[in-house]
Amino acid sequence: MQTAYQPGTLYSPAFKKVFWTGVWAGVPARVSLQFFRDIDGLVVYQFCVEVDAQTVSQAALFLVLRAAIVALIFSRSPVLIGVIIRLSSLLTGSPLLGSVGVGGANDIADTRYVQRLLNDWRGHRGFPLLNVDGDVGSLTTEAIVTFQQTETGDSDGRVDVGGAAIGALERIHLDSLPETVDAEVLGPDNRAGLGEAAFVAVLTAPSHADELGAATGPLDPFDVLSESVAEYLRGIRNQVFDLS
Repeated sequence: MQTAYQPGTLYSPAFKKVFWTGVWAGVPARVSLQFFRDIDGLVVYQFCVEVDAQTVSQAALFLVLRAAIVALIFSRSPVLIGVIIRLSSLLTGSPLLGSVGVGGANDIADTRYVQRLLNDWRGHRGFPLLNVDGDVGSLTTEAIVTFQQTETGDSDGRVDVGGAAIGALERIHLDSLPETVDAEVLGPDNRAGLGEAAFVAVLTAPSHADELGAATGPLDPFDVLSESVAEYLRGIRNQVFDLS
């Protein structure tokens, strides 16, 4: 972060800033970055995730955090402007494994994934949210048809693997993330001298990762971000969490 600390001086920061405020899976959420001196010699950096929901699991909070970080990268890194244009290529690795809706396979995990993405779309437009229960009932099929008629021009009530509906659901979800980012939270003053590729890698790496220390050669920001987005979408599909 290239903080203002100088050896031999007392460094006692008190920084807290909300950098992302938006609607995630239909529910309002906020993410802030803060850092402070906990004890002598220990400066703590932490993210704070706030979600306006009655029931929130740790998995849901983690996914909201990942969404905010992806949004921050999209909005802040000049070298990654092309990523937004090439975003559709990321969606070839969609985690959807089977069709959902009328006549679909309707696997529970796939159905929840589609319901969450539909809720994200519906929440931004003021529509009532679906119950994310993995059950393809009339409300879910009606929501699919409404989405298709609005965004893809179809109306068969089914989200197919590799089809227009899942591509639109994922693209719209990812495109909506950077809309309310305060990118100044990680402006040049806070990361002077940190290369764009390293910046992306640091933000997207899991907390336990040690691969960066052993990596050789330059990092490709697009590759790093692609994997981060793919992992994020897999998390929305595969993790069982409550958000209501």
